[in-house]
Amino acid sequence: MENEPIRTNIERVIAAGIWEARAEDAEVADDIARLIASQLQQGDGTALHRFATTGAIDSYERLRDELIADYARLPEERRLWVDMLGTYAVHAGERGPVEGWPGG
Repeated sequence: MENEPIRTNIERVIAAGIWEARAEDAEVADDIARLIASQLQQGDGTALHRFATTGAIDSYERLRDELIADYARLPEERRLWVDMLGTYAVHAGERGPVEGWPGG
């Protein structure tokens, strides 16, 4: 336990959501996918930012490209986030803003 990194509350929520999804052999829930995207996004105008704020997946390829851009340099936990969000996006498919999301 001494070498475990200190996690923020958001990181704990994401970890719990991933654990739950894996236990159920399912994708992460919408709120977990949104949290992951909000933590990984690099600012306005990115596919990850648009997804995090509206739920929209305008282009799966653009979202995927942003997710894998720095994959090899990410810590193991963040690579798991990318994997889980990528799986979520594949199953969700391209879509417009989602009602009930902050910008949806």
